[in-house]
Amino acid sequence: MRLAAILVMTSLTASCGGVVEGACTLIGCTDGWTLRLQAAESLQPGVYGLTTTVDGVDTLCSWEVRLACDGGGACIVDGDCANAVYTPSEVAVSFENSPDSVDVALTRGGLRVVNETVVPPYKTVRPNGPDCEPECRQAVVAVVVP
Repeated sequence: MRLAAILVMTSLTASCGGVVEGACTLIGCTDGWTLRLQAAESLQPGVYGLTTTVDGVDTLCSWEVRLACDGGGACIVDGDCANAVYTPSEVAVSFENSPDSVDVALTRGGLRVVNETVVPPYKTVRPNGPDCEPECRQAVVAVVVP
């Protein structure tokens, strides 16, 4: 009886269309880029300030790295970067724009530790398949924090 039920369900699924090959899903995407500020082992303790400049417009945010937190080990507290992911060895900040180049300045304790211009290496992505919309430009830029 159980085998008969499985066969009926399989037959109904096949006759109702099941998965249609070449059908597009509805996953969305946006143009953007992610800045990954990476330390070799862990970010040094201190208050960090990040400034990204695109076409003369600055975006600023900050966070603090403490040497020891509840449970031991370094941690990040008081971060105010929008669309950011914080770990002891990396801060990744995502931006919803697609500039040709970005000036990146990072300070720690008021002293500049990074000052460079980056060119995001955009790739075209189609999350719903090669023949489906939407199409977005996305990039990841890694910057080493001394």
